[in-house]
Formats: sequence, structure tokens, C-alpha cells
Amino acid sequence: MLIFNEEVNQNFASVAVTAGDDRTNRVTGEPMVDGETVTARVDEPRARRLHRRLSASPRPTGTS
Repeated sequence: MLIFNEEVNQNFASVAVTAGDDRTNRVTGEPMVDGETVTARVDEPRARRLHRRLSASPRPTGTS
């Protein structure tokens, strides 16, 4: 489970977890997003490396 400080857009959520040196992604299926929480099923309980990438659209800085 990953918890962020703001809502995550499901369209941009991507999670990869690897174990050992083979760099095979152990995540099965798509990550699930619920507000600020992202979860993913992992087929290797001893997986050790987590890679995440988030993309965000620019936020308005003010109004005209």
C-alpha cells in the first residue's frame, strides 16, 4: 500500500515491484486507487524494490 498526500488519478497510476536482479515486475493486475491510497497485488511476498512514477497535471496558480 502506498499513501500520498493528495488524490491519485487512476489513469496515471503505475506500480512496479521487483525481487532479486532479474528486475521482473511482481505486480499482478492493475494498481487500485482509492483517493490518496494506491494498492497493488504482488505475486512475490519477498519482493524488495519498489518503483513508482506519478504524473500530475499543472494546477492553476491563480485566477484572472
